Amino acid sequence: MDAKSFADLKPEQLAAAMQLLATNPQYQHVLQHAQAAAASQAQQQHQQQQQQQAQASIPSVSAQLPQYSVPAPPPGGSKYNHLLLIIEELNKDIRPTYAGNRNCAERLKRGLNHAKVLIRECQLELEKLDKQSKAAILASKEHHHNSSTAGPSSSS
Repeated sequence: MDAKSFADLKPEQLAAAMQLLATNPQYQHVLQHAQAAAASQAQQQHQQQQQQQAQASIPSVSAQLPQYSVPAPPPGGSKYNHLLLIIEELNKDIRPTYAGNRNCAERLKRGLNHAKVLIRECQLELEKLDKQSKAAILASKEHHHNSSTAGPSSSS
């Protein structure tokens, strides 16, 4: 009978099986082995609980992150310009932070430069769209003005 079969037994059946094992001399070593295994497992569980409690009582150590001095947004400036200022400030902090790891510093610099290029491209695209929008509004106003000043034409 395997361990899974024992787990399926009712408490009365398990007690009867244990009594049978205890009274039969040829199975006493099996019973002793099972009792020793159960005691060993209980001891291991107790030790694990103690270790978990000990670890829970140890205060956790937290890392100190570098403090970035984020510049205040310029008065009347755009959010894109503010973002560029923040990227520049981050770029300055790369040197002391990654002085020992040249690859990491270079990768960060490339990423920041790429972000700057994307921001500039976004600014140019927004300016272009703004000009197109203003031109379309102006053309619409001129068309509306021209059609209203011409008035209805009479044909005879």
